[in-house]
Amino acid sequence: MACKKYTSENNRQFELKQDIAMKTNSINHNGCSVCEQGQENYTTFIAGAFRGTEYFQYDYRHTDGELFSTVAKSLGECRKRRDEWLSEKQERTNTGGE
Repeated sequence: MACKKYTSENNRQFELKQDIAMKTNSINHNGCSVCEQGQENYTTFIAGAFRGTEYFQYDYRHTDGELFSTVAKSLGECRKRRDEWLSEKQERTNTGGE
């Protein structure tokens, strides 16, 4: 199965280095999101470059199959960004753009 990447401004792809010895909750497989349509997946990670700050890696796959991905300091911020993306997507659909 090929991984389809979307390039809109709010739909950034993040590559996170993972330590093999450390067990992580992965939300992707071979670089592709495992998020199912209409669902969200998220995991936390500590970014050492930012003095141990915890971040959320978040994916949401729309019911039309388009993937939204973001990284933020809280799950609430991730969901706020998703909701803004959904509103913009709905606006484009209503005006015939895309």
